[in-house]
Amino acid sequence: MKIQNAFSTKLVLFTISLLLVVLSFQTQAANTFEVDPVHSSAVFRIKHMGVSYIHGRFNHISGTFNLDEADPSKSSVDLEIKAESVYTANQKRDQHLKSPDFLNVKQFPVITFKSKTVKKVDDMTYEITGDFTLLGKTKSLTVKAIHTGSGKNRSGAALIGFETTFTIKRSDFGMNYGIDMGMAGDDVRFTVSVEASSQ
Repeated sequence: MKIQNAFSTKLVLFTISLLLVVLSFQTQAANTFEVDPVHSSAVFRIKHMGVSYIHGRFNHISGTFNLDEADPSKSSVDLEIKAESVYTANQKRDQHLKSPDFLNVKQFPVITFKSKTVKKVDDMTYEITGDFTLLGKTKSLTVKAIHTGSGKNRSGAALIGFETTFTIKRSDFGMNYGIDMGMAGDDVRFTVSVEASSQ
């Protein structure tokens, strides 16, 4: 009887230990990260008069992503940019960019990207396909996201960084002002760099 009780106790302890290991693995495999707006950026460039490039940025980017290192296909990305935060170091131009000619920020206050599929290409690169929404119009967009680094903040939370560069045609989203006149190009190149901390 004592041997049976001892065996039962060991079996229960083994089962509990196994469950803890599985739960620990699942926690490590799928981590949720929140984008740090202070250390993240969304920079863009567009050609002016067919001659030079004008650079600008959006000063407010936020979002979350789930990174499943064990099965990257289960990872996801959800990013949001406040259109009104556009900045090009020229107040008059910034106000024009916020107008209905361009970003129409009152009617469409946010630009978003929501992933649909995530594929790991190599140790540093992920291929992400998702819905990119601008001016209320949604188009499929595939980007290559480069893992730029990992670490910990002063509180001990895990940090991770990614960067991607991609180009869209603004006319695909109904933003046509200045294209026919050659004043501003159709192609807009974005570089989005994010730093995020584990939650």
